[in-house]
Amino acid sequence: MASNSNNFISYSWKNEALVDEIDNYFKRIGIIFIRDKRDLGYYNQISGFMKRVRDCDYLLMVISADYLKSRNCMYEIWEFQQEKNYEKRLLPVRLEDAQDILTKEGQIKYIRYWENEAAKAKALLNKIDPLNAKELIEECRIKERICRYIGEFLAFISDLNHPSFNELKAQNYRPVLDFIGYQNAGQLAELLEIGDIASFEEQEIQLDQFSDKYGKTSDYYFMRAYIAAENNNFKIAKYNYDEASKINPDSCEVHYNLAILLADPFNDYDEAKSHYLKALKINPDYYTAHYNLAILLEDHFNDYDGAKFHYLETLKINPDYCEVHNNLALLLADHFNDYDEAKSHFLKALKINPEDCDVHSNLALLLADHFNDYDEAKFHFLKALQIGPEDSSIWCDLGNVLDNLNQFPDAIDAYKKAIEIDPNYALAWYSLANSHMQTHNKDLVKQFLQKATEIDPSLKETAKADEDFKEFWDDDILK
Repeated sequence: MASNSNNFISYSWKNEALVDEIDNYFKRIGIIFIRDKRDLGYYNQISGFMKRVRDCDYLLMVISADYLKSRNCMYEIWEFQQEKNYEKRLLPVRLEDAQDILTKEGQIKYIRYWENEAAKAKALLNKIDPLNAKELIEECRIKERICRYIGEFLAFISDLNHPSFNELKAQNYRPVLDFIGYQNAGQLAELLEIGDIASFEEQEIQLDQFSDKYGKTSDYYFMRAYIAAENNNFKIAKYNYDEASKINPDSCEVHYNLAILLADPFNDYDEAKSHYLKALKINPDYYTAHYNLAILLEDHFNDYDGAKFHYLETLKINPDYCEVHNNLALLLADHFNDYDEAKSHFLKALKINPEDCDVHSNLALLLADHFNDYDEAKFHFLKALQIGPEDSSIWCDLGNVLDNLNQFPDAIDAYKKAIEIDPNYALAWYSLANSHMQTHNKDLVKQFLQKATEIDPSLKETAKADEDFKEFWDDDILK
């Protein structure tokens, strides 16, 4: 079974599909790479993520033409090179369009590219008042650093006996396993090959042959479990994870995967909790285990203190995890009444990912409900709707905020938009009726209130307790 080493993949986002393929290969044997797709929040937090690269055990570098022209990728490597003996932790994998780095001519091409990029940044800086150029000054420094090391870096890479991606794949990623130093790397490579077989029946045959050859190892059971889960054979998956755990009780990956399975679809939350805790005892820095355990404790145990603890532990290890900031903010607001801290975490989430619709919407609700800051709430609802314009609930919530701002025509338009998206949205009809009270159009109020209560009869009692609808309390529509 895979060790608990801290492994990164460095790559250009333009090569994401290929990296997904590599990532999915290694998941089959319990190896999880840290990569920006799931471990980085958003572009403006990338520098913090890059500094974490320096602390990794091994770095798998997927080199392409796009990679060598990416400011982020080159800065990531610059960070990594600041560590002693970095070359012993670096495994480059070359894509076909980066073959030219093996030649002096190709290396010169990339050196000139970065010299030009640095010159353009410097020229732009010279046009700006230094008092207004803090970010651009830092950008110039980064590109100058890249210029200074790119030649040495390319020469070093070209001298390494590094595989191309096609060569690596043909060997079932054996060079990666050998480089990182996993025990039984040959067996793991064979299991990776089995995992890549399209036919489930053929996989079963190959796994039987594997067990005849090596015995029923923990890795064997883990692969059986993974394949079974992929095919929705959950009982078989559970059995095999259990067997893997018996053989190798110190594998945090087995406990982690088993915990996920026990929670869904088996709904065995006590056992799921137990296995998350075992995974964390083995590897206290397994932040996805902290995160999943926090969700489990919050949703199924009402253990809000425990959930808060594990959300915070996740953020200690990975402070740029947008979803954790969002979940923690909701927890703090709903169960601790700590609205200031909740607001702080929503804002941190948006700093990481300014395009997260849910966070904008959640922050807007908090601002409206607990800070009475309707203008700022309106801003965040509108931002959320720019990102997700087909969310009827956000349109309805925006309408409520506009009502509080006495912007009744705009509120009515927002409710109508919510109803256009979801004609059976009872609360939107109810709110539309309420908003029309301000226009003194009682016929429309009655029409919309009747529609709301037809869809959701429980709203009759809500209306009877609502002073705004007092004149309709004895009306037939509320009986």
